[in-house]
Amino acid sequence: MLTYDKEMLVYDARSLTVSSQKKLSADSTVMTNCGEHIWVGDKKGDLRIYDHQLTEVKHLAGVHSKAVSAITSNGKLVASGDAYRYVFIHDGATHEKVLENGDQKDKILEL
Repeated sequence: MLTYDKEMLVYDARSLTVSSQKKLSADSTVMTNCGEHIWVGDKKGDLRIYDHQLTEVKHLAGVHSKAVSAITSNGKLVASGDAYRYVFIHDGATHEKVLENGDQKDKILEL
């Protein structure tokens, strides 16, 4: 969960208690879970990937040219949309970009 004050909390599903937490930068806007990783988008257009202990695994700088406004996952792929009109899809395991689409007419609000 990403709180209003940019605290990322990971809960233990059995005990429903916080198992780890991390203060993120003020630029963080959205997050999603994909397999063993948590993907976080920010206002700069970057994606950061964390493991469940909230250690940063990878920083994908400049994926989007505008703020990441939506992000979702089906467990294998991660789709992120931005405040301009682009959607990028990444492989959840390798973190490689597999698709880019900019045909939308307005900013992406939900995926």
